[in-house]
Amino acid sequence: MQVVGSYGVRIRDDYDALKRTADLFSNAIADLVRPALENWKTFVKKIPRKGVRECLNA
Repeated sequence: MQVVGSYGVRIRDDYDALKRTADLFSNAIADLVRPALENWKTFVKKIPRKGVRECLNA
């Protein structure tokens, strides 16, 4: 019984470690993507006024 119990604890610890790693990765990816999305939003807002080609050249 003890072996099964310790094995279950180990699985849970591994899961927690994996979840923490995944959270770190998702936060890092979000930090990289967020500025690009903001730039894209401002780019899309400018299109109706200037046109796509002028926005791309700017």
